[in-house]
Amino acid sequence: MPRYNELDGGRYINTFCSVITRDPETGLMNVGLYRGMLGDDQRSIAVFIARNQHWGVHFSKYERRGEEMPVAVVYGWDPTLLMYSGTAPIHTDCSEYELVGGLRGAPVELVKCETSDLYVPATAEIVVEGRISPDPATFQMEGPFGEFPGFYAGIRQPKPVIRVECITHRSDPIFRGGLTGYSPGHTAEAMYWGATVRAAIIWRSLEQAGLHHVTGVWGSQLTNMTNLRVQIDKHYRGQAKQVAAIVFGIPSATHWGKNLIVVDNDIDVFDDAAVEWAVAYRTNAEMGDFQFFAGTPGKPLDPSTPLPQRDARKYGGVGNGPGY
Repeated sequence: MPRYNELDGGRYINTFCSVITRDPETGLMNVGLYRGMLGDDQRSIAVFIARNQHWGVHFSKYERRGEEMPVAVVYGWDPTLLMYSGTAPIHTDCSEYELVGGLRGAPVELVKCETSDLYVPATAEIVVEGRISPDPATFQMEGPFGEFPGFYAGIRQPKPVIRVECITHRSDPIFRGGLTGYSPGHTAEAMYWGATVRAAIIWRSLEQAGLHHVTGVWGSQLTNMTNLRVQIDKHYRGQAKQVAAIVFGIPSATHWGKNLIVVDNDIDVFDDAAVEWAVAYRTNAEMGDFQFFAGTPGKPLDPSTPLPQRDARKYGGVGNGPGY
């Protein structure tokens, strides 16, 4: 396993992967992308679990039951799985596998894991199976890690651990991983495939909430959609506020839309210069054009969040609130 950055807390095995868990109450599976560091004993993976992420919700349910959570990690498969794993689509009655099948135009062929009732792609390069105990006595030190904002993020503290029970793989398998941090002058792969999917998720959520005058959604690739833009065909006063209220009410969007810019349909949301011009000459901060949604969830790895508030165990991964 590579060490990606000089000050990383260890060797990170989970960077570009798909982590599968199952809701113990509904039975629905979730496929997400969550970081994980090779454990001290070389047979475990210390993981960062934010309680407001999907597998964090699953982990909380298992914890209340006093049970360990089964986990499977997939390394190397069709890129469409990674696209959905890393963008948190809304799927109330299915898993990401169904969505991936739609994007691929063909069903995802799955196989049952060796040690649990989780399912993984039958042609995956490598699959690691294990369980996470909610007992703090089993936790190991994890972090920091060179994260997507371009900073070392995440407090080095005891975190839950995937206790590896089984590894299956293809003959001569290919392990996949990658750098995730980017900043001006430094790019990362995720900034290219993540923005389009996330924009589509937000656009669909706005329409499902009854806002039918949206004509464009985009976000800065460099900031991983943190600077989100929504274009509307404005019909009535206060419509921009409605957009903001809906966006900040979408659980996954609070990770992306820290700064939301709503523009009229004469401003191209895909044109950085046009958006910057509109912010410069169509807004006045003193007159209330900039507003804040205080106390709402944000990115738990945002380096602008005060350090004491970045404790995922205490705050559940809640970061700084967004504004628009």
